[in-house]
Amino acid sequence: MPRSVTVLISIVAMLAEVGLANTNSTTGEPVFIPAYGVKMCHSYAIAAHPESLAQMLTDSSGGKFGVVDTYYIGTYGHAAFPATDWYNLGYRAIPAFTDAAPADPVALGDSLARFVQLGGGAVEAMFS
Repeated sequence: MPRSVTVLISIVAMLAEVGLANTNSTTGEPVFIPAYGVKMCHSYAIAAHPESLAQMLTDSSGGKFGVVDTYYIGTYGHAAFPATDWYNLGYRAIPAFTDAAPADPVALGDSLARFVQLGGGAVEAMFS
């Protein structure tokens, strides 16, 4: 199976966990709640890797994701993020890739918790 398909299946499963995707019971195909934004928080030092994944998700979603953006939370990055602002801008899912140390894990956890309180979804993930 091509890597892009594997990643997309994983992200669809992740978004299903947070209520932003479902599966058609007849065909088994993913069904997305359209035009939600995805903000990928990452602590990976090489920006090209998460940006590549974001582009792959955008291209593979067939327009189902309104936007897929990245946000660096690693060492020398942001300690937290503006959860309310992001939610108000239409972001509804945050995959948080923390395979390297976040600048401030407690601040990140607080931001993710606030995002979930607002109605968004957050899933912890790792690059592999």
